[in-house]
Amino acid sequence: MSPAGVAARAAVVLAKTPALGRCKTRVASVFGEAAALQLAEAMLADTLDVVRAARVDVRLLCLDGPARAVDGFALAAQPEGDLGLRQADALARALGYAPRAVLLGTDAEALGPRVLDAALDALDDADGCVVPAEDGGFVALAVRGMPAGLLDGLPWSSPGTCDALRRRFRHAGLRLVDAPVERDVDTAEDVARLAAAPDTSAVRPRVAAVARALVAARG
Repeated sequence: MSPAGVAARAAVVLAKTPALGRCKTRVASVFGEAAALQLAEAMLADTLDVVRAARVDVRLLCLDGPARAVDGFALAAQPEGDLGLRQADALARALGYAPRAVLLGTDAEALGPRVLDAALDALDDADGCVVPAEDGGFVALAVRGMPAGLLDGLPWSSPGTCDALRRRFRHAGLRLVDAPVERDVDTAEDVARLAAAPDTSAVRPRVAAVARALVAARG
C-alpha cells in the first residue's frame, strides 16, 4: 500500500538493532551487556506488538542495522545523521503511506496502543500530538505533515527536548497538543522500578518479565 490517501493512519518504530555491547549502556553498566541486550530485545518485541494492536493501516520499522523480516511491518534503514534527521526521515516515510503518522521508539515503560490511537485521533484538531517523557524528552510524536527542518537541531537527550519541540511547532505556526506524560526505561533504577510495578505486564509483558528476572538475579 503506497499512495498517500489509500491508508488513513501509519505508525513507524525507530529503533536500534539489538546487539551485544551497543544497546541500553546505562543498564549494562549495572546488569551487564548480555542482560542489556535481553532487555533491548524485549523492548523491541513488546513495542512491535503495541503497534500491531493500534488502529493503524500501515506499520513501518526503521532500524539502524541489519534486520530480519518482521511480520506485519515494512522495513527501512535509518539514514546517517542525528536523531532529528532520522526521526524526520522515518515520519516522512510513514506520511508517504498515510496522511497521519505516529513515530515512536522502544524505551517507554507503559506506552500502549490506546496512547497511539489517541495521539492520532488528536490530529483531528491539531497538527501534532506529542507524548512527553518524564525526563523532558518525548516517547512518541504524531503528525499530519513534516515541514522541512521541523526536527533539526533540537537539544536531544536533554531535559529541554520536548519544550524545544513545542517552541519549534509554535514558530512554524503549527498547533501541537500534549498527551499524558510517560516514563522511559534507561537506567538500572528504571529497571528496578519496572520490576516492582504491578501493572506493567499489560502492555510490556516481555520487558516486565526481563526486569523482574534481572532484579531477582541480583538478589
